Amino acid sequence: MRCAKLTLRFELGRRLRSCPEIDREVLAAALVAIRARGDLTVHALVRIVGLSPRQLLRRFLKATGLKPKEFISARRVRAALIDAVDYDARRWADIAAASGFSDEAHLSREVRRLLGSSPSAIRAHLRSMHGTLVDR
Repeated sequence: MRCAKLTLRFELGRRLRSCPEIDREVLAAALVAIRARGDLTVHALVRIVGLSPRQLLRRFLKATGLKPKEFISARRVRAALIDAVDYDARRWADIAAASGFSDEAHLSREVRRLLGSSPSAIRAHLRSMHGTLVDR
């Protein structure tokens, strides 16, 4: 089940594109969350796209298979991990603060919940992939 949810998180773009009629407000909400790197609340997202919280939840879930809060959380974790790979010398506490997490422990819990591994292990794996992808 966790793998299926994780796969959906990373295949959101494909899923939205494959919809015969893309829900424009859901697409707008997803783009806002992406541009904000997940650093916003669902209530802020509701105000930006002009839907009620219930409508956004129902329509986002139908179009993506995720709740808006899950998507925002995944984007925030993604942003933190990109920063972790890009800035070698940064401490996890600094990365957490820059990505909108309350502290390092909060970031660690979210990474473990979404990806099933520690932030350091994920960073090491991403760095090894990054070197492979860039060198070729």
